[in-house]
Amino acid sequence: MIRRYNNLSLLFFLPGLVAQVPGFILLQNHQPPDSNGILGLILLIGGSLMVITGFGYYAKAKGRSPIWGILGFIGFPGLLLLAILKDRSGDPWNT
Repeated sequence: MIRRYNNLSLLFFLPGLVAQVPGFILLQNHQPPDSNGILGLILLIGGSLMVITGFGYYAKAKGRSPIWGILGFIGFPGLLLLAILKDRSGDPWNT
């Protein structure tokens, strides 16, 4: 596994996941014409894009195409699918 891309995947994935939670909560309580509803929508969309980017970097760390980041749309099952993919990075130490 390519360590640089693995670190970048965490840098995008974790804040994206953290941003999605308040975004979802705000959208449950407010509708988008309201300012809190708009903020919730921005947090939810931005967090989702960050999670997908993090998944793409994780796939790249395993020597795969970043297109695999699309699995971020299905959430945790997508992360499990990426985790079981064979590492094709060519790193002899496989770290």
